Amino acid sequence: MRRRLIRMLWQDAQPPGLESRSLQQARERILKALTRAGAVLGLLALLFTLPSFIAEGVLHIFPVYLVAVCALWVMALGQNLPYRLRAATLLFSTYLLGLTELLNFGYTVDGHAYLIACALLGVLFFNQRIGTAILLANILTLLGIGGMIATGRFVVWEFLFRDINWVMIIDTAVIFFSVVGALQFGVAVLLTQLDTALQDERQLRDQLEARVEERTRDLALARDAALATGREVTEQRAYMTALYETTLDLLNRRQMDDLLQSIVERATLILNAPYGELMIRDGDALVVRAHTANQPFLKGDRVGRHEARISWQACDSGQPVVLDDYAAWVGRRDLYMKVAISAVADFPIMIGDHCQGVLALGRAAKGHVFTAQDIRQGQLFSQLIALVLENARLYDTAQREIAERAEVELALQRSAQELQAQNSDLDAFGHTVAHDLKTPLTAIIGYSQLLQLLHRKMDADAIERDLQSILMAGRKMTTIINELLLLANVRRSGPISYERLDMATIIAEVTARLAHLITESQATLSGPPAWPAALGYAPWVEEVWVNYVSNALKYGGTPPQIRIGADPPAGGFVRFWVRDNGAGISGAQQELLFNAFTRLQPARADGHGLGLSIVSRIVEKLGGSVGVESRLGEGSTFSFTLPVA
Repeated sequence: MRRRLIRMLWQDAQPPGLESRSLQQARERILKALTRAGAVLGLLALLFTLPSFIAEGVLHIFPVYLVAVCALWVMALGQNLPYRLRAATLLFSTYLLGLTELLNFGYTVDGHAYLIACALLGVLFFNQRIGTAILLANILTLLGIGGMIATGRFVVWEFLFRDINWVMIIDTAVIFFSVVGALQFGVAVLLTQLDTALQDERQLRDQLEARVEERTRDLALARDAALATGREVTEQRAYMTALYETTLDLLNRRQMDDLLQSIVERATLILNAPYGELMIRDGDALVVRAHTANQPFLKGDRVGRHEARISWQACDSGQPVVLDDYAAWVGRRDLYMKVAISAVADFPIMIGDHCQGVLALGRAAKGHVFTAQDIRQGQLFSQLIALVLENARLYDTAQREIAERAEVELALQRSAQELQAQNSDLDAFGHTVAHDLKTPLTAIIGYSQLLQLLHRKMDADAIERDLQSILMAGRKMTTIINELLLLANVRRSGPISYERLDMATIIAEVTARLAHLITESQATLSGPPAWPAALGYAPWVEEVWVNYVSNALKYGGTPPQIRIGADPPAGGFVRFWVRDNGAGISGAQQELLFNAFTRLQPARADGHGLGLSIVSRIVEKLGGSVGVESRLGEGSTFSFTLPVA
């Protein structure tokens, strides 16, 4: 049984009598790759080993390697040489290198490697029979050279091992035969199976080519039928392409008149009808909204049910209506006799079950009627028109809704900003009430308790001083409350009625209100003899002057020297100003001056914060703006602008 199995495997390993062309091509590619690789690597090996040959004194064997490498280069470059010659040269070069290694260096690894490669290449490039012959020749070579070394007939170089015996020689030959023979057998089986697979693939390819030829004949039989429908398919493709381009064009148009005119022009072009009109339904009438340039008489045409009977029939039925000879029809309109219209087709524009209008097309040439294909295309186009019109309507509705929503959002944003400002003012108001009213209120309570406990022991002058302190604290509280009420009034007030201001009278009122402060501080107040005319609201402008002048009295020099004035009108506004000789204000503090409830000197009872915030709100309400110019040690100038009268 074992012998039979070995015999079967051995027979399978034998190449067929005529191997496939694909296997021959594979062997050719492998041979080409190996010769090129061997030539390049062999040359590199010669260059690297030449110094060692010279150093060891074995330069006489260098020509053998050189011949082998040259032979490889000839085979690598000579691609036109016969395959067998190149393969045999490669085998001979490999055997020559192995023989040289054995004769010069004894039983080395390199020598055995060359002989193994030679035996395997014999199977790869030729067949199992030649490979076996090469294997036997290599074994005889190993036995011969080994026997010569063992018997002393041949002495290898003393720097390599040479003490071998017959047992070692026979063992080496047996191992070499076993290993290389097994490898050869495996390569032979692999090549056989590969060749079988390639032949099977070739057979399948032949079968496939036969089926392709059969299918080709079947297609040739069906070609006539395909050519018969080819023109219709081409026309349909052209129509669908034009319809697609039309869809993109129409969807990008937003103006209704431009949209309707483009629909008519596209319809006449696609459906090959030089006359066209688009009527939109308006109650019990169809109104022409767009038409071709060759029918100017249709502009604004409005028809009822007793006219344009074809169009109304299409509109009522929801189906296209076609006439092959409109001129011979008894129900024709005389209006169309101005042009030579022959065949007509009216397509309803349906959105759901409701007719929005009618697309009417006409042809002039006799016999050029609307075919079933034309009618189908016209129906598709009318459906497209319905979608476009509905899209335009939805777009207009969406635009209106977006605009309305934007207005609502803007109003909400303004309300939110106002609410946020009000909340900030409320927080600041609470802070001011808690902080600014606390100091005078504490003074009032303190002096009152002091008088309650000690008034019997106090003299009249001390009591008078304490009562005066209580009075001043009460006045200060009244001033703060009045300022807060004025600020709230300014915020709540609506549009202001502007009036021409008598600035001299306003300044006189301000001077009268601040007379006691001017006297106490021994201040000097000077102004111009005349004032430029401006528009505003007198009570509020008076408060602006009071705040500016009172701050100048408090923070001016010692004594305060205050100048008030106005610049000539410029850009439709007049600039009024108050200048003092105080210590001045730093740039960082100037940025905070007009913020609500900001005080630059919190250690004092009074401050710029609330009053200047009132000034800023008043001037903004009156359409002007506030400003400050100051340098440390050089005084300050506070200003505001009002519209020129």
